[in-house]
Amino acid sequence: MKKLLLFALLILTIGAEREIFAQEEENCAISATVTDRDPNGLNVRSKPSTSGKIIATLKRGGDETLMVYVVGYSNGWVKIGGAYKDDGQGTIFDGNGWVSAKMLAITAGDNAEIYQKTDPASKVVAKIPGGTTFQIAGFNCGDVKVVYKGKTGWLRTMIQ
Repeated sequence: MKKLLLFALLILTIGAEREIFAQEEENCAISATVTDRDPNGLNVRSKPSTSGKIIATLKRGGDETLMVYVVGYSNGWVKIGGAYKDDGQGTIFDGNGWVSAKMLAITAGDNAEIYQKTDPASKVVAKIPGGTTFQIAGFNCGDVKVVYKGKTGWLRTMIQ
């Protein structure tokens, strides 16, 4: 009986950690623009690899802008937690999946700085003009790893 009780407690603990992780992902999400111009759309995959099953395809109509919620990163792939049209027409994909980081971009705000680490007290690697667009090279809860003029660092997208 004691072993069964310990096992049940372990399962509840693991479940709670997963729920907290999912909540943290949601709280850390940032928006990125889909830059892929393939008329067939951008494939969303089940895992961060071209061998992952295609679970959705994000298609644009005409010149509309598609946006995704970035919630994670792994080896050149961005984990998304949904996608939407930037015209106020609502969600076009409501779920989690993976897309190639090469197919997304973020844009820096005014007076942006790139830091050596995710800590804003770390050394500033570069100051960049607002409106500069970057591909995503890494992600850590609202901070995006970028490369600017040969310098790699972290762009803060959220005030924490």
